[in-house]
Amino acid sequence: MHVGRRVVGRDRTALAEAIAQLPERLQLIVKLHFIEELNLTEIAAVLDVSVPRVHQLKSSALAKLQLAIVERSSD
Repeated sequence: MHVGRRVVGRDRTALAEAIAQLPERLQLIVKLHFIEELNLTEIAAVLDVSVPRVHQLKSSALAKLQLAIVERSSD
């Protein structure tokens, strides 16, 4: 169940499992942005890539996570 922006219960487990299935680089992007709360410019500096590239990677990670969650919920 979603409560506001918090993820609880089964959703938290599903999200953790989906993140674990991402390639390492995408896992790092998710961690840096959502856990460490770095902005795209800061992440670009950490990864030594451009800000647009970080945006692409973050978008890819989120799309993959969304697909994994949807697929899991349909099982």
